Amino acid sequence: MPERAAAYHELATELDYVTAAARPEWLAAHGHCLLAMVTDVSQPALAVGLASATALVGAASGPICDQRALVAAIVDVALSSPRIDVRIASRELLLTLCWVDTPAPVVVGVAAGFGARVPRAAAAAVSAARAIVRAYGTEHIDATALLAALQGPFAHKSNDLRTEARLLAVELFRWVGPDVATSLQYLPPILRKELEAQFAAAAADPPPKQERLLRSQVLAAASDCGVAENDDDVDDPWDTAEPVATAQACPRGFLATIASPAWKERKSAAELLYEGLRLHVRLETDGGTSALVGALGELVDDVHVAVSLFAIRCLSQLALKLRGQFSVHVPSTLPLLIGRFKVRKMAVVCAVREAVDACFSAAGHNLSAISTAFFAAAAHKNPQVRAETHSFLQRCLASAALQLDTDSIKTYGGHLAIALEDCNGAVRDAAAECLGTLIRVTPDGSLRPLTKGIGKSGMHKVHAYASQADVAIAHRARVGCPPCA
Repeated sequence: MPERAAAYHELATELDYVTAAARPEWLAAHGHCLLAMVTDVSQPALAVGLASATALVGAASGPICDQRALVAAIVDVALSSPRIDVRIASRELLLTLCWVDTPAPVVVGVAAGFGARVPRAAAAAVSAARAIVRAYGTEHIDATALLAALQGPFAHKSNDLRTEARLLAVELFRWVGPDVATSLQYLPPILRKELEAQFAAAAADPPPKQERLLRSQVLAAASDCGVAENDDDVDDPWDTAEPVATAQACPRGFLATIASPAWKERKSAAELLYEGLRLHVRLETDGGTSALVGALGELVDDVHVAVSLFAIRCLSQLALKLRGQFSVHVPSTLPLLIGRFKVRKMAVVCAVREAVDACFSAAGHNLSAISTAFFAAAAHKNPQVRAETHSFLQRCLASAALQLDTDSIKTYGGHLAIALEDCNGAVRDAAAECLGTLIRVTPDGSLRPLTKGIGKSGMHKVHAYASQADVAIAHRARVGCPPCA
């Protein structure tokens, strides 16, 4: 229900304001909330709960609740949800649980779901196990036990479940090699022969590489480089990383695959690209970058939400890791992303928020780079687009590197004064927060001529937001605000 979803979101938001020293105690005190967050009977609330649980789990230095019970709850309730955003969020939470500690207990819990009575649930568990193996490899899991657990799925009458079992067996073969065939002697000869043909094809592929590092591996690498965890003086990793051409992160035949009429093929290609982009700290443009960005822009509007979601995430990764080199693509990409704010699925909205913020950063925190897209979306007929667009502007205004000139103050301030009268309450609130933030980051008196026509109640709301605005530029210490009308 809306109240529970709001409570889950508020908990994750509160985490951002907890100091590093107080965080372990805070997380320990709230660990009991995780089970409720991943088992909510309301699917919209469950989607928010899973995302919030991922934030809490990822911020902890170790397990903060009964991990076995948490994994079992995810597998039983969320992993096979009819909603794509819930399924994606549940898998991300499982991967985060692996990252924090080790994949071994997570895989054991996921494998317990292979015997679920509902074939769709069992197939989702097998697929999740494959995602874990693909992300972290087999060094930290018992591959033999996992293969033994596939006996039930291989014998099931559900074709989808048997297909997922074959895919997991092939993935394990990529890591373990011929020993996989030995562990599958329980299979009928015909099925073994089919798998052996798939193993032979997989053997011709390049050796697999761990797509995600465990936190322990990240810390070990940092230690080897003489970098301490949470060292505020360390250089930005992007600055010191070796640039990798975008083509190296792009799966073979990507542009051809995303043109497929089969949405599952398009989704698989976009997901593979996303995972490939995540592997690299820093990217650089090459001859195919423009075509790649253009293709992803087309996928952003894909009729299937899962395809659109991964396309949005890919654009976010490109903006974050190309940085200034992505700025030339911001004028064409930003309007497409903002348009997806109309989607009601929270996973998409959150992904778009991250992507538009990354675009603004890539554009050098320059308001002029987003002005065309902003003002077009601010007049959109969909109130959710208008509200999210104003919230985007508020985050831009609070940016540490933001530079404001007189014309920008006048243009945006004048618009926000009008937006306070929008027919939608969410838009009015977002506009008030924007104006409050703008007051905090502009010189004294600059906005007084623009706020004269705002009613007293409206200005009280603006002042309330101004007093709470978390801005990061030099003007943040200023406390003066224009007087209420």
